[in-house]
Parts: sequence; structure tokens; C-alpha cells
Amino acid sequence: MRHISFLAVLMTALSMSAAASTCFIQSASINFGEYNPLDRKMVETIGRVSISCESDSQTGEIPVSISLVRSAETTSGHRIKSAGDSLRYDLYIDASRTITWGDGSGGTQFLKGTVPLSNGRGSRDFNVYGRLLPGQPSAGKGQYHAQLTLSAEW
Repeated sequence: MRHISFLAVLMTALSMSAAASTCFIQSASINFGEYNPLDRKMVETIGRVSISCESDSQTGEIPVSISLVRSAETTSGHRIKSAGDSLRYDLYIDASRTITWGDGSGGTQFLKGTVPLSNGRGSRDFNVYGRLLPGQPSAGKGQYHAQLTLSAEW
């Protein structure tokens, strides 16, 4: 059995709104728990992406779009690594895990929503749904970690 978790790191943030506003991804995490390479079941979990914003507007909402940027080496799914081993997983924006979270290419979609403002500040948590693919017996024991690149527009 191995324990699998990772944190995502914000790499890019672009402001697209007319009002002066700033948003930051406060945290992004998902934990797959223990993985048994001999188990043929998919491991599914729910994670969270938290974003907070400040704006010159005291009330209202800030529309945000968060993309999961795939690296050049990642054409199908993602990999979390430990030593020389890796495990494949995917992330989705819907609970039924049919809409792959990504950068808009290859059928993937952005994580979209609004951040409500009160006194010029607001925050919101977005659910992210993970699936660790079954039958990966070549992966050894250990702590597996991944670093994701997220891009946010508001």
C-alpha cells in the first residue's frame, strides 16, 4: 500500500476584468489515499481548489476560469512520481468524471465559476474529481508527489 497526495501550485495568473481585481489560488490539493497495485478497482477521490480575490468593486461577482496546464511530456493523463516509479491519474471538473480538467485542448475544459464579493473581498472553493487508474503493478511503495501548473483568468 502507498499513500498518494499532491499539491498544485499556481504558476500563471491573468486579469481579464475591467475593474481592478487580484485573485490568488490559495490551495489546490487532492489525496488518493492508499493505493494497492494489485487491486483492479479505480481509486476515486475529491479534491479542492481554493481561490481568493480582492477588487475595487465592493460587491458583485468575479468570473474566474482555472486551467490545468499539461506539460509537453503529458499527452494522456497525468503522472505522480516517487523515486523512479510513477502512477497515472486524471482530474475532472464534474462528479461523474466525464469532463477532463485541462487547458481547453484535446477535449479538456476549464474549471469555471464566480467568486462572490463582499466589502471588496471574496473566496470560493471548487471541487476537483480525481481518478487513479487501476492495475499499475510496476509502481513501488513510497510517497508519490506531483506538481501541477495552473493558470487562472478573471
